[in-house]
Amino acid sequence: MSADFFHGKVHRRMVGGIAFVFVLLCGLYALFLSHAKEMELKTGFFYLVRNDVHAEVGAEFIKLEGGAGYLLRKNGRDYAVVSVYLCEKDALAVQATTHETGIIYEGVDTLYFKTAQEKKNAAVYVGALNILYDGLSILNGAISLLEDGATQERVKGILLPLSSQFAFLANEYEQRYTTFSSVCRRCAERLQELCTEILFVGDLRYELCALTGEYLALARSFSI
Repeated sequence: MSADFFHGKVHRRMVGGIAFVFVLLCGLYALFLSHAKEMELKTGFFYLVRNDVHAEVGAEFIKLEGGAGYLLRKNGRDYAVVSVYLCEKDALAVQATTHETGIIYEGVDTLYFKTAQEKKNAAVYVGALNILYDGLSILNGAISLLEDGATQERVKGILLPLSSQFAFLANEYEQRYTTFSSVCRRCAERLQELCTEILFVGDLRYELCALTGEYLALARSFSI
């Protein structure tokens, strides 16, 4: 009995100690966040996904059909993405004409700049994200043109300048915002590569999905 009582007492003390440390850490983190600089972003993307059990297989079929075939992971599950949209109404309009598809929203509402360096460069980070979103919009427009039957020359006439712009941004932000610079450089090279051959809607859709994923990763590095 005494041994059980002793062990029970030790256990209660351990649980109490862990709870105290947890509450203390939460309090300290809340205090830390209270000094963070907040900036509203409210940007997100709407992914039209196929409701397949095997996402990898579904992605390959989607590619054959001219879709993105991009793999999106959410809540521990992979989804095969048909396409991504910047506006919900566009995603809903396409969903209404297809079968066995769903819409997954991924976005960031608020950015939190916590360190002194982040606060100092907050305007740089937000400005860069806005520029990247503009690039997404241009790429999205090029996809729409290609879908509607625009010539290869016309679409490449949009994508090649966009590639050059991304290359410029990669150099411009190399010191001030390294991760953003890396995203811009990869996108510049990828668009340049795509424009050396025949453009396919599926390839551009995949690139748009990849770029939205990189945008979210950049934004989420400043979220809680």
